[in-house]
Amino acid sequence: MPNGTILRSYSPATGEVVGSLPLTEIPAIPGMLAKAGAAQRVWEKRALAERLRFLPRLRAELLTRKEEIARLVSWETGKPYPESLTVELIPALDMIRFLEKEAERILRPERLGLGWFVHKRSILEHIPLGVVGIISPWNYPFGIPFTQVTAALIAGNAVLLKPSELTPLSGRRLVEVFGEAGLEPDLLQLITGEGSRGEALVSAGPDKIVFTGSVATGKKVMGAAAQALIPLTLELGGKDPMLVLKDANLERAANGAVWGAFTNAGQVCASVERCYVERAVAEEFIAKVVAKAGRLRQGSPLERAPGGEVVAKPVDIGPLINETQRRKVQAQVEEALALGGKVLCGGEPRSDLPGYFYPPTVLVNVPPGAAVWREETFGPLLPIAVVDSAEEGIALANDSRYALSASVWSQNRRQARAVAGRLEAGTVWINDLIYTYGLAATPWGGYKESGLGRTHAAEGLRDFTQTRHRNEGYYPLKSELQWYPYTEKKRIWLERLIRFLYGR
Repeated sequence: MPNGTILRSYSPATGEVVGSLPLTEIPAIPGMLAKAGAAQRVWEKRALAERLRFLPRLRAELLTRKEEIARLVSWETGKPYPESLTVELIPALDMIRFLEKEAERILRPERLGLGWFVHKRSILEHIPLGVVGIISPWNYPFGIPFTQVTAALIAGNAVLLKPSELTPLSGRRLVEVFGEAGLEPDLLQLITGEGSRGEALVSAGPDKIVFTGSVATGKKVMGAAAQALIPLTLELGGKDPMLVLKDANLERAANGAVWGAFTNAGQVCASVERCYVERAVAEEFIAKVVAKAGRLRQGSPLERAPGGEVVAKPVDIGPLINETQRRKVQAQVEEALALGGKVLCGGEPRSDLPGYFYPPTVLVNVPPGAAVWREETFGPLLPIAVVDSAEEGIALANDSRYALSASVWSQNRRQARAVAGRLEAGTVWINDLIYTYGLAATPWGGYKESGLGRTHAAEGLRDFTQTRHRNEGYYPLKSELQWYPYTEKKRIWLERLIRFLYGR
């Protein structure tokens, strides 16, 4: 956290200082934006094919440093080292590959058909926005901003990146990797510090804002951006449901529920935070989930060997990011118990470990109005409710102010697809969950209070551009029928033309 002019990063697993870096002075941010704008005006003049030639160098740099980056992310976030490798590095590398293969197709000018106006020509062009401000979260401090930064740059923009004050070293390492790969100075700059720096970034007036974080902060960002009509993409919270039907493969569904609820200690916007299971299989499914959750190994993801080398430890789940988050989880558990809920495993902070550890916790018999069903937890907490039918499960799944992702588990393809088609979510998985965020070819985002816009895929890449429509007319006419003067003869011709063109 900030201390004078220095921002320190602490391990949530051990409490030790991971490192520090200078705070960005708020008055410096407008100047950084101006430098980025100057660099962007040069960058956008390069052909897309030339900008794409940067990507092989970036991929090589990332592959060379993948273990170092994964260790840093594990120190700063507490997540297990295998998760840092897979969920931070694979999405980054997949975005590079996607852009190399698809960016030219997605961003090339498009010819529009104009029907009867054969003497006219319309083209859609996707042109850079300018400078993009990216405010990124602490839960995936390398993978999330990397995919956004890379897409924004290839689309022809410059970027000011403001990482979370809880994981600033991962943000700095990201910027360094781009520089080491040869990115021109000022095209990607780092803003360090707490939320006031993010506010200053929005106030400075970039050409777009991408914010990933809480609903409350997202609404503040949206309000500030509205003052200058700055376009924005918001990736906000989730309360994602899992619906297990009576014909589901229960072993797979239980494995999915445990990983989906407890990966990254539940600190995932797409975590399974609500589970609804049909009564016919509920007892067996719940028993499997509890048994699997109880076998998860929890602890610090890294340790220093006697020689000083940092090595990965065989753990499945790390700590929460800070004490505030741990108290939030505990408060939801205590409320659920007070309302008649039952804890099947977990349910108390880990006092035997340093850091902010909370065990994987499974709850049942919690009444519908409890916070554990309504409010985002962002922790290792899985409430399970028994339903009498798929219809009841669908109604409960959709009864939320969030709509980020959802999953349905069934071996009947027709039924699974029918249920999936009725779930309110930006992404719906059948017999799977979460992983498609790591695929650059698939769009990511939600609606309701889960956010606005999309990242990744063609839609996400085009969101880093402005659509310009160019219409051309080279037919050698001195005038057009709809132009002045409005004569009686022209009136008759127009009436007949409308009937001819649109009367059938």
